[in-house]
Amino acid sequence: MAIPEPFLWKTNLALNPVAFTPAQVAKLRAAVPGFDTMGVALVDVTKLSTTAYASNFTQTGFAASLPKIVAMYAAFYLQDRLKVIKGSFGTASLAQIESTLRKEWGPAIKSTVPRRVGDFPNITAIFASPSFDFKPSFKNDLDAMMKKSDNLAAGRCIHRIGYDYINGALTHGGLYSEADKSGFWLAGDYIPDSHASNREGARIPGMGTGQAASAKAAALLLVHLAHDELISVDASKGMKDVMTNAYSWVRYKMEAVHPGATVYGKLGLMGGAKGSTHDCAIVKHGDAHYVVVTLFGGAHGLEPLFVELDGIAQELFRFRKLVEFGLSIIRP
Repeated sequence: MAIPEPFLWKTNLALNPVAFTPAQVAKLRAAVPGFDTMGVALVDVTKLSTTAYASNFTQTGFAASLPKIVAMYAAFYLQDRLKVIKGSFGTASLAQIESTLRKEWGPAIKSTVPRRVGDFPNITAIFASPSFDFKPSFKNDLDAMMKKSDNLAAGRCIHRIGYDYINGALTHGGLYSEADKSGFWLAGDYIPDSHASNREGARIPGMGTGQAASAKAAALLLVHLAHDELISVDASKGMKDVMTNAYSWVRYKMEAVHPGATVYGKLGLMGGAKGSTHDCAIVKHGDAHYVVVTLFGGAHGLEPLFVELDGIAQELFRFRKLVEFGLSIIRP
């Protein structure tokens, strides 16, 4: 049996940015200082939408802990590829499988990743044999990385998966564009004082960060996840499980405003005088179901912005329902 390529899934969704109306912009500016420089996206996912109401949609920059979400994405991407081939190695050990994959996958990873570190997934540290389920120790780190935003757990996950596989999955998947130098990119492990913490040679050229994101990339990832189409149905459900009760200010605010709301999110927070706040989430309450991304906010709280965006999402949903009702009446 031929060994499948390391990367298969890619987005086929073209999200078209549409500017917020002047009235909406006025409310959003009033809600949070610095709105005009933030990367923001809002997508109605009650149906598969190709429209994103957005500001600075492709702007890419430092997003603190929010890009930990792509380490999770890459872990499930890798697991999905391995489960496809788990019957082709017979009684081979995980170490033997890893050795074979280094040879078979090396050229494809090299040709996919624009700036490589030269690492490779540590199959034996991530997976149990022969199921390719996550080992309890790795799953615990995934949970801690997402639910508590634990930096040490994130570092262990990133090093086990490897920068090259993470960024290859992002590039092949359409969540990073080398042509535009925009999207998600990971070249830092979040471990304080680690000599391998920031792989400067693997950073996006001209960008002084190893943890980058754009509103477009985050929206694409979450729109697919909302529809259980991120990699596969099983992978999407697994990621939602990891993101249940994850560290997200969107989640905290929406659960307070809409008791019973379901929110899958990830916060990025940098403290200090020059701090920054970043968040992204899938939100569902009542008939509303949407993806929201807010990047590059200042150290101030973004809760008023989340409330305004939630109101806009509900307005958009009501408008779409009215249009659909009108079309249903005039159709022969």
